[in-house]
Amino acid sequence: MALSDSFVLLEKNTFFFVVGGGGGGGFGCGIFDEYFQLIPLLYKSKPEIVCVNFRDLAVMVASMAYNTWFTKLYCTDMRIGSEVVEQVLHTISKSSSLEELTLENVGLKSDFPQKMATALSENPASAIHSLNLAHNTLDNQGVSNLIQLVCRLNKGLRLLNLSKTSLSSKGVMSLSQALCSSDDYSNSLLHLDLSKNPGILSGEDATNMYLFLAQPNCLVHLDLSGTDCTVDSLFGALLRGCCVDLAYLNLSKNCFSHR
Repeated sequence: MALSDSFVLLEKNTFFFVVGGGGGGGFGCGIFDEYFQLIPLLYKSKPEIVCVNFRDLAVMVASMAYNTWFTKLYCTDMRIGSEVVEQVLHTISKSSSLEELTLENVGLKSDFPQKMATALSENPASAIHSLNLAHNTLDNQGVSNLIQLVCRLNKGLRLLNLSKTSLSSKGVMSLSQALCSSDDYSNSLLHLDLSKNPGILSGEDATNMYLFLAQPNCLVHLDLSGTDCTVDSLFGALLRGCCVDLAYLNLSKNCFSHR
C-alpha cells in the first residue's frame, strides 16, 4: 500500500503523527515493528494506520479536545502548519485527559510557549505532566511562564525536554527560579533534558539550576550535554540532591577541569 506524505498511528491512548513514505525518503516499514513491540496496542496485533494529508491533521487534532481515550500526542520530525498548531492549543485548553505532549522538531514559532501557557491557564483540569518541545526555537520568557503553569497542574511536571531550543543563560535563570519556587518540582520531576543549548550553564545565571539540583529530588534522567556547565559545581549539587534515584547522566561536550 502506498503511503501519502504523512500518516497517523493510532495506538492505545496515544496519537502519533509520523512522517511517511512514498519515495520521499521517509520512514521504512521497519519502524512499525518497533512501535508494535514498545506500545500497548488498541488493536489485536497492529495499530490502525490511517493515511492522511496535512490538511486533515488539524481536524483530527481538534477531535482530541473532547476525546478522553487519547492521553498522549506525539509529533516529531515534521513541519506542522499554523492550523494544526491552533488545534493543538485548543486541545490543550479543553482536554482533561491529555497527559503527554511531544512536539519535537516540528517548526514551532518562538511564541508557542507563551500561547501554550495561555491555553493552560484556561484549563485548570488539564492533566499534562510531560512536555517535550525539543529542537524548536523558542522564546525564553514564554518557556519560563509555561513551566510555572505546568507545575501548578494536578499531576505536577514529570518530564521536561527543552533540548536545542535556543535557550539563553537568562532563560535558564528564569526556568531555574521556577523550578526552585515549589517543592512540587522536586517531588515530581523525573526527566530533565536541557542539552544542546550552548553556554546556558556557564555563568552566574546557572546558580539557581545548581541550587535546584542540590535539593532532595527524584530525578532519574538528566541530560546537560553541550550546555557548558561547570562540572565541579554540578557534581557538588548532585551529591547533595540527585544521587538516590539518578540512573542516567549525560555531560558530554562539556569541559572537565583537572583539579
